[in-house]
Amino acid sequence: MQLRGPTIKKRVEIQGIAPERVRRASYEVAVGSIIDPSKGFLKEGSVQIPERGGVVKVISSEILKVPKNLAGYASVKTSLSNKSVLALNIGIVDPGWEGPLSAALVNFGKIPVEIKVGDAFLHVTFHELDAGGDDQSAWEEEWSHEEPGPWNKDREANYRRLRELEAKAHLGGSFMDVHRLVDEIADKKMAELFGKLKDRGFQILTWFVPLLAVIVFFLTIGTFALNFVGPWRAAAVTERQLRQQVDVTLRELLTEYGIQAGSARLTPSPAPPPANLPIPPPPGKASPTPRTAPAPGTPQPDAGARGGNP
Repeated sequence: MQLRGPTIKKRVEIQGIAPERVRRASYEVAVGSIIDPSKGFLKEGSVQIPERGGVVKVISSEILKVPKNLAGYASVKTSLSNKSVLALNIGIVDPGWEGPLSAALVNFGKIPVEIKVGDAFLHVTFHELDAGGDDQSAWEEEWSHEEPGPWNKDREANYRRLRELEAKAHLGGSFMDVHRLVDEIADKKMAELFGKLKDRGFQILTWFVPLLAVIVFFLTIGTFALNFVGPWRAAAVTERQLRQQVDVTLRELLTEYGIQAGSARLTPSPAPPPANLPIPPPPGKASPTPRTAPAPGTPQPDAGARGGNP
């Protein structure tokens, strides 16, 4: 059976209890001190839990004295979970426990989260244990050595020193210290790579140097060939263009003067007929005898001699 808030106040002795943190079915414990891996032990003030895996350890301000017939269960507050902050090392609060509660708070979010002394970080529910059987006394005796004993200054000093040692030994700047792991893996792989290169360095040089010499040789030959062939190719191209131009000009001249390309002699164009040639008669009529002028000094006959009338 789970206890309600008013019953928790009656049956569980809580040193430093705050009435406003008694809930309907649980009690909220608050931060009493903070152990920051970089700043150490803090009993006042606040810290920023870095984003993406930042971690701090907190100890409650309340001292709980749990009866032997009750057991508590601690879980992180929902308000912290909504900020992507989770609590590690929480769970069952054993019957007979006397002392504070502690947890490691990890920020899995993408922005820093502030934690102050006095902030509630866990809520604890309490449950009734059954009465047990005839072996109840034997069971109590068996587990009596697990009970830490009454809370006093010596236990407080020991508890604080133990939590600090745990934080320094096991807590890094971030959860699982991902950045350090990545750096270590990268350093290891780079060392292996350089070791392999060092071992095979001579083998690489034995084939790299001859290869470089061959490349330089062919580059030299190629440069010489370009310098030698380039002007010759330019002259050949110029001569070919000149021949083509001459051939085109010659063909144009041959066409203009009526000369067939490739003939061995010239074929002149026919001359036009003289302008004073007689016009031929129409078909079927005799051609008239043309009259010619008499030669100088020749006597001309008169009209009667030609048989004409006077």
